[in-house]
Amino acid sequence: MAIFNLNISGPPPGSLTVGASLWIDLGLITSGKDFFIGNGKWTSPDKTIIFSLRTNNLTKSAGTTTDTTQISTYSVAAGKSYLQDLYKSGRIHTATVKSTGVEHWWLLLTSKSSTAGSFMYNINYCLE
Repeated sequence: MAIFNLNISGPPPGSLTVGASLWIDLGLITSGKDFFIGNGKWTSPDKTIIFSLRTNNLTKSAGTTTDTTQISTYSVAAGKSYLQDLYKSGRIHTATVKSTGVEHWWLLLTSKSSTAGSFMYNINYCLE
C-alpha cells in the first residue's frame, strides 16, 4: 500500500480567461524517480474548467501538448469540486514518467467560457 506523504496545492485562487489554456508547472521530477499519484481535488468556483494532469515525455521539459502525455483529466462544473481517485486501493497505478532529470509534471486548465474564473487544486502523491 502506498503512503501519499507529499502534497502540492494552489494557487492562491487563480484566474483563467476567455477559452484559453493555462499551463501550471508543478515542478521538476527528481532524476531517476517518478511521482505516484494518489488523488487530485479540483475546484472551480465560477465556471466549468477541465483539469488535465500531464507529465513530460522522456527528455522533454516544455508545457505543450506535444511534449507531454495526459495522465488524468476531469471536467468540473461551475461551483463544484471533485476528488479524483487516481489510486483506487492499488488497482491502478497513476504515475509520472521516470525522470532523466529534465522532465516536469503539469496541470493544464482549459475552459470554453468567455468569462474569467478562479480555480484551486490539491494533489496527494509520493516519490517512487
